[in-house]
Amino acid sequence: YKGAAVDIKLVGRELGVRYVLEGSVRKAGRKVRIVGQLIDAVSGAHVWADRFDGSLEDIFELQDNMTTSVVGAIVPKLEQVEIDRAKRKPIQNLDAYDSILRGMDCLQTAGDREKDDEALRFFYRAIELDPQSASAYGWAASRYHVRKMNGWIVDKEREFAEARRLIECAIKFGQDDAVALSRVAFALSFIFVEHEQAATLVDSAIAMNSNLAIALRARAWISVYLGEHEK
Repeated sequence: YKGAAVDIKLVGRELGVRYVLEGSVRKAGRKVRIVGQLIDAVSGAHVWADRFDGSLEDIFELQDNMTTSVVGAIVPKLEQVEIDRAKRKPIQNLDAYDSILRGMDCLQTAGDREKDDEALRFFYRAIELDPQSASAYGWAASRYHVRKMNGWIVDKEREFAEARRLIECAIKFGQDDAVALSRVAFALSFIFVEHEQAATLVDSAIAMNSNLAIALRARAWISVYLGEHEK
């Protein structure tokens, strides 16, 4: 679409996407400024906009840094927009992804057991709709980690067995899902004290996405459990 006047809604339909990232590049000497904006291709509304400055000394490093910066800035904003979108849909019309988003919304109030239980129901609903959703298994497993942390476990044998099942399913279906692997790594370490395997899982997640905050957080805690304090 470079150099052409485009209708973002048309672009969205042609690409089959809900959101479109557009931007421009300006150069002055050895400096470059990239301006980007994220647009809802369905409504045409602006979701996010920002600018990033860099140097042309190493164009490939600049490219990688810009990609990381843009993705890092967009993902949290986009996630909240998607949650708000899913909340407007009738529950009976939720697909697996929508169900995960509704579950995530329940967790915005930390330490609320009723909300946590509701979130878990949404994650199980997502699994029912998509039995191969690593993300759904990962989110569900993470709730058992929180249950243990908060002293909410009622039937230890049954709940730990279910946590184990969810973790194994997330690993089975999520070999390329850094978020799912990060969540189950943390759960595996905290619930079952299997720190070495957890470290291997989260290191795989970091190898996929070195800027994934949840992966870095999980690796930090697992490193503490392993006595690797400097790491």
